[in-house]
Amino acid sequence: MMDYWYGGILMWIVVLLILGIAVYFIVVAARSGRREAPPTRREETPLEILRVRYAKGEITKEQFEAMKRDLQE
Repeated sequence: MMDYWYGGILMWIVVLLILGIAVYFIVVAARSGRREAPPTRREETPLEILRVRYAKGEITKEQFEAMKRDLQE
């Protein structure tokens, strides 16, 4: 009778251990699936691009003003 009792307890310990490991992996998988997507970069408007080019010195003030007028028309 003692062999059956020890075997039964050992079986329950193994079952609970396997169940605990399964729950652990489910929780880890659920957390890794919730990662936030990287922030999306919004498109710059043509006027913003023009301002950046002027700020970098790629175009002169006269070119900037002429292109700005063209864009606003």
